Amino acid sequence: MAETQEIIRIPMQLGSEFRITRSGELKVSNPEMELEPSEAAADAVLAYWFDRDTQEHVIGLIKPLSFAPRR
Repeated sequence: MAETQEIIRIPMQLGSEFRITRSGELKVSNPEMELEPSEAAADAVLAYWFDRDTQEHVIGLIKPLSFAPRR
């Protein structure tokens, strides 16, 4: 990954959809998230970037639900 590559953090909740359109636009649908998308309220946080060298869209999991403290 290039040093100047922009990484976008995407908070997701169960039932969310993450889409990349043909034009490269990112769309996230969080139907159950009542407030502004927040990492504190997310079940998981994804990292997204486009690798210009390989021409690939890359999506990684940053914060999965399984690491969240249980109450």
